[in-house]
Amino acid sequence: MLKFASALKSRLALILFLPLLLSSHALLAETSDAAQEPTTKVLPTKPVEPASDRLNLSPEQRKAYEDAMQEVRENMHANMKLHDEISQQMYSDKYDENSVRSMIQKHHQQTEDTLVKSSKAMNDFYKSLSPEQKKNFDEIQQKKRERMKTHHEERINERREERGKKAKSDK
Repeated sequence: MLKFASALKSRLALILFLPLLLSSHALLAETSDAAQEPTTKVLPTKPVEPASDRLNLSPEQRKAYEDAMQEVRENMHANMKLHDEISQQMYSDKYDENSVRSMIQKHHQQTEDTLVKSSKAMNDFYKSLSPEQKKNFDEIQQKKRERMKTHHEERINERREERGKKAKSDK
């Protein structure tokens, strides 16, 4: 039971932490401080330019940010690949419980490694910021967290409404 709880905690941490890292990336790429409706955003391939405008990043800081985001992306792709392998086993006619257990253990270890590497890379970037840049960055992060919370609540409410409509139409 203790292993399960630990695994659940690391999975939950990944679910909560990586979107914040990636959302900081998307938010920094925005050029307007104005409140916007939550939308699905595709991360730009060159996200640092708007961030450098907004935070006045030096070339060294820009490089630290690019490195941090690259680390996050690489780690997420590795985790997604392993998750796909687990899913293939779940929906296979030849289910192998030992194989699934092994993959899940590997996934949990990879998740933990991902969180450590990604948080270290982002911390290296954060430490490179001046006090004023840190203040601006923290404000940007807070706004993004608020928008993410609002968006999440809206999605939950939409799903509830959809289920309610479906239940009524089934009667």
